Amino acid sequence: MLLPRHFFVSNPPDFVNGALHWTQARAHTGNISLLSFDMSDEVFGKIAIPPEASAQTIDHLAQGHFMASRYRESLAYYETSREQKGSVGWDCLLHIHMWVMEEYGVAKSWAKLFAICLDLDLGDSRLIGCRKSGEVVLRVMDDDGEYQSVNPKTKQVKRLRIEGQWIYEVMDALTESVVLLDQPNVFTY
Repeated sequence: MLLPRHFFVSNPPDFVNGALHWTQARAHTGNISLLSFDMSDEVFGKIAIPPEASAQTIDHLAQGHFMASRYRESLAYYETSREQKGSVGWDCLLHIHMWVMEEYGVAKSWAKLFAICLDLDLGDSRLIGCRKSGEVVLRVMDDDGEYQSVNPKTKQVKRLRIEGQWIYEVMDALTESVVLLDQPNVFTY
């Protein structure tokens, strides 16, 4: 099932519904889908991307980016593409589309959550993921290598401050839990 396929290592796997998910493309056809690996059953699976996605094959997305991610507790699929505004400079329109799988594993349950177009001086940018608030996080490939958060409803852009010199490519939600351990009664004589 794994060969011959191309996996996009720039997009680390996301853990949703007990399974890891990667974007993949068939080597011979270029058809894009999501590969899943269920951690409890140790079984691989394949999930179709939304039928409305413009990048059904890898050839259709030469100037963009696509990835699977988590949106709250659901599987999400993102697609971005850039459109240069002029013949000079970095000004571009960034198109971002996002779908959420409302019922895990059911291809017909993909629902488009938003489609936005940002008129920004972004240069080269990459989609990193989605915050709990629903904001989309982008890494802007400029001299500073900064990160920005975009509210898809208001299109408000915020700069995110990340300390250090490393480029962070993984984004995931922190889930806190408390585990109570039963301890046997201890008697002291």
